[in-house]
Amino acid sequence: MATQVYLIDPFAKTVTETSIDRRIGLKDIYRLMDCRLIDAVRFRDTSDVIYVDDEGLYADDQRFFKVDGVPQPLAGKALYVGTTDDGDDCAPTRTLEQVEFMIEFMPDSTEAQDPSFDIRSYSSDEELKELLEELMS
Repeated sequence: MATQVYLIDPFAKTVTETSIDRRIGLKDIYRLMDCRLIDAVRFRDTSDVIYVDDEGLYADDQRFFKVDGVPQPLAGKALYVGTTDDGDDCAPTRTLEQVEFMIEFMPDSTEAQDPSFDIRSYSSDEELKELLEELMS
């Protein structure tokens, strides 16, 4: 049973419609993305997700792209997929043209930045609540 999805290829700088065989599951996704592990980037305004190479930041000779609504660049080939309420893959809610408009391919010379994080302390629950509201807006 095939499901229509969009393959984001930062090497070819293309977004193309393709399909995954849900009977095969992850093996078909790994084959299309040329990877061993995936992670999902979720959106606030839709049930669609982008499957990304979970090891993409560690690959040599990598290519990157940006997506509207996602704060950091993504590495390697990716799949734009819809999801059901049960978490199963389905056709995306956005059209191919809408997804193409969301994608910005980065120059081939772009290099991965080292992952980083901040540790912060808060003196009150109200201060933490204000930060969370700011991040969610």
